[in-house]
Amino acid sequence: MPIKPKILNLMERAYDEEHALVSRLPENERSATGTLEKWTAKDTLSHLSIWKERFVQRITAEQRDEPSPDYGNYLELNDEDFVKYRDRSWPVTVEHLERSYTELVACVQTISEEDLLATPQEGENASGTGYWVPGTHTRSHTFHSFILTLAIHHPGKQNPGRSCCFPFSVR
Repeated sequence: MPIKPKILNLMERAYDEEHALVSRLPENERSATGTLEKWTAKDTLSHLSIWKERFVQRITAEQRDEPSPDYGNYLELNDEDFVKYRDRSWPVTVEHLERSYTELVACVQTISEEDLLATPQEGENASGTGYWVPGTHTRSHTFHSFILTLAIHHPGKQNPGRSCCFPFSVR
């Protein structure tokens, strides 16, 4: 059975849950200002949008047989992104979330079943965290990274040393 429809369905479910959360948030939570130590819903939505865009960049590079972008230390990058986007308005944040989802869906639709089902090679779990590090070794690695990232996000998952929580479930 093809895996792409399952992935697209999983993405749609995650998108629906994001939007259910967005629509339920009261104004005081939409306009709240977060800190590096404690992100608000707006900060988390920005974070999700940015990393969706980065997945598109990595997948696109892999499809073109180009080197994947190297984003360096993801915790430092997350902090830089937080500072860069923390003052954006709620409507701009939600628009960014919608745009990043649309771009990601379009990108996933271009991935072949063969690439989605390819077996990652030994050594591709370079992060030491138990999660794939996207786009650092092979094309299959990037695609598996994408799939696993969708599958592992669950309520309460936190970055080490941060109180940022991803309140979205794709299960």
